[in-house]
Amino acid sequence: MENLKRPWLLSLLVLIVLLSSMLILAFSLNHHPLQQESKQNVNVTEPVAISPEPGKAEFKSFMDYRTISSQTSDQSQLQRFSQTGEYGIRIYNYAYMIAVGSGWGFSVGDYVIILFDQASPIGCVVGDIKSDSDTDKLTHTKDKVNGSIIEFIVQTEKIPKKVQISGSFNSVPIFNHKILAIYAEEMPYD
Repeated sequence: MENLKRPWLLSLLVLIVLLSSMLILAFSLNHHPLQQESKQNVNVTEPVAISPEPGKAEFKSFMDYRTISSQTSDQSQLQRFSQTGEYGIRIYNYAYMIAVGSGWGFSVGDYVIILFDQASPIGCVVGDIKSDSDTDKLTHTKDKVNGSIIEFIVQTEKIPKKVQISGSFNSVPIFNHKILAIYAEEMPYD
């Protein structure tokens, strides 16, 4: 009879059970062989300052995740554990998925931080390595056509129309900043 006088107690218990269930589900979704394998080989790096051509560090291109053709590749395996998030960008373990040139020395599954000139840094997971034939011949760190340093991995039909038209995520205010540095860190949600 005493518990009926405290309805908030029942609500609190239900909330605790729901939160516990969500944590267990999140833990089980975020632990799989590819993640465990990459955790053992984390290569934390110092921030690498970028000195791109004027006007080029702002351009942030995109590629559709379905262009990853090999079903047995690390890239494809990573996509199986990813989902499409805000702005149509693929998300893995709470981080945006990107493709970068081989010159950065990152591997598929690496967690990297992108530092902007006038915005908060963003956490990203390397979901693909761009072909050397698609990047500059000197450093293999930027797209040879548009100078893009990072390429967001997306579900094309879900990205904003402005991005589809311009070919760059600069039309999204949170990404409309110059990239100052990029570096690898340990995945924060392991």
